[in-house]
Amino acid sequence: MRIEVENPPGGLFYQIQYHLFPATTTVQTFTRALSPEDQTALDTIIAQWNNAGQPPVPIPVDSRTISNTRTLNPGSTEIILNESQGGVIRSLRVKVDPELTNPEITGSILQNGDFESGNMDGWSGGDYSVSAQAAHSGSYGIKLNGGGNLERYIDTVPGQFYSVNFWARLDNETVAPTWGGLRLSIEDPSDWTLLSVSASLSNAVVPLGQWILMSKGFVAKGTQARLRINNFSGGGQWEASFDDFTLVPDGNIIPVNYEIRVYWDGESTPSIQTPVRNFFGHGLYDQRQWSSLPMAMDANGYICYFPMPFSQSAVIEIENKGTVQSQLTWEIKIDNQVPDMNQNGYFCATFQEETKSWDDNDFVILFEATGKGKFVGHTCTMNGDSGCIDYLEGDEIIYVDNEIIPSVFGTGTEDFYNEGWYFGSEGVFSLPYYGLIVNDDHCMYLGRMEPYRFQLTESIPFNQNIVINLEA
Repeated sequence: MRIEVENPPGGLFYQIQYHLFPATTTVQTFTRALSPEDQTALDTIIAQWNNAGQPPVPIPVDSRTISNTRTLNPGSTEIILNESQGGVIRSLRVKVDPELTNPEITGSILQNGDFESGNMDGWSGGDYSVSAQAAHSGSYGIKLNGGGNLERYIDTVPGQFYSVNFWARLDNETVAPTWGGLRLSIEDPSDWTLLSVSASLSNAVVPLGQWILMSKGFVAKGTQARLRINNFSGGGQWEASFDDFTLVPDGNIIPVNYEIRVYWDGESTPSIQTPVRNFFGHGLYDQRQWSSLPMAMDANGYICYFPMPFSQSAVIEIENKGTVQSQLTWEIKIDNQVPDMNQNGYFCATFQEETKSWDDNDFVILFEATGKGKFVGHTCTMNGDSGCIDYLEGDEIIYVDNEIIPSVFGTGTEDFYNEGWYFGSEGVFSLPYYGLIVNDDHCMYLGRMEPYRFQLTESIPFNQNIVINLEA
């Protein structure tokens, strides 16, 4: 829904009011019969939406398919497309599989995670003890007293995704909290970057004396990570038992150091130059499957269905800027019909990265371009350094063609992504035009979100330039 008003009262903002009726209230529905044409159009739209993640329009049967698999060494570049005739790219699929340092590992790599040695080998902390009464399985577990903490350093492979799993039991509440509970935090010890954190565990969540399985994934930043369990609460303390810790690689390293570049019709500066993950909708964090109409990710890799026309030539290359050898697989489907570039635009994509604080009283530039075109969408990775998501209060402000008063002055970042109330309790979700791939959405956690929005039916045209800002 979009509302436009002239001279709104109170300045640039407006309010929408609604009323909630009791569940027993009967509301008369809209019952006008659809014409055959309207019904056909509606069925087509529903079918298209249900087909998200698949080609939104049929790919011509006579289109060409270019596919291959190559080894991509650190520092090397692979040209995956080098066309010398015109056409339209209808489908671009890419999968990057970095090789594991220890590919034979299939189970837990954490030693003494079950404490069956009867001691604390590999663990440290304070106010804890190995105890038979704390065992979830076997003979021993670890008992953490009210003010204690438990930690362990582990060796990691940069970019590798790991899953930490353990059993926990709250035995006694020694100090009642105002909020929070016990939690697992995972940090990079080189600069204490918080990589991941579990939900807080308290007797408001699980009854005293009941075992609960807890799991949390993280992507290693460097060659070590620290696991730490402690009280994270408003003054609360618990006696608790822990056992059966496991640390399992998922069998794949998330590709974080790869760049895609695309050149149309002999240009020397690429029209697309972004990190691979960001181009296909993923940022710095978890790797999850998702689907929209123009882009998706499934078990076979990243997919882009945006049509990409060119009249003479096209070059697509991917560079490995990391330190790990990788297997690169791609599949490109090209419509042989040569487009009239006087009637079509070149597909372009840019990458922006900025850090701002509230004290800056400034804006983050989401997108800016000079020339003529249409803004059709974006993906975004957001991280609040404080662990909070107050940045969602920032308004989107869009200037078109050198205008002084913006064409769009929004009411908040979450509203910009068709959501509200800090994305509420949606969790992660993917819809045809917008979604949220990552949602670490609480001030106690990481303050990280990765939303996307594709404005296919409401693109923003510009003839000279465009600037899209998000308020810091």
